[in-house]
Amino acid sequence: DLQVASLSWKLNALTLNANYIVTDSSAPSSQRAKHVVLGAAYRWGPHAALIEANDRKVTGSPNDSVAVTLGYDYNFSRRTTVYARALDLQNSARAANTLAFATVSANSGADVKALALGVRHTF
Repeated sequence: DLQVASLSWKLNALTLNANYIVTDSSAPSSQRAKHVVLGAAYRWGPHAALIEANDRKVTGSPNDSVAVTLGYDYNFSRRTTVYARALDLQNSARAANTLAFATVSANSGADVKALALGVRHTF
């Protein structure tokens, strides 16, 4: 099951957003996870700067995590954008959350850092 509550507020070039997400599974030994996600984007001309933080708490478990993303977009046109993202995921205890296809050993509590660069084109 997935439950989501979202808010977004736009003030001129600044957009703020907040999300509260709860995930449940009926699978054996699965636990409820609650995410609080806060983000902001500031746009000026063809540029956009982005920041997002995700605090994940797992019910009855020390396997929580916090992720932070910083980003920059440059719009070449309405359909083509180049982007850069820096991501940092801090796992606690024995958490093994991952991002950007990084390998994290089970129960390791290892952190993940990633850098993404790319071009997005809408057809």
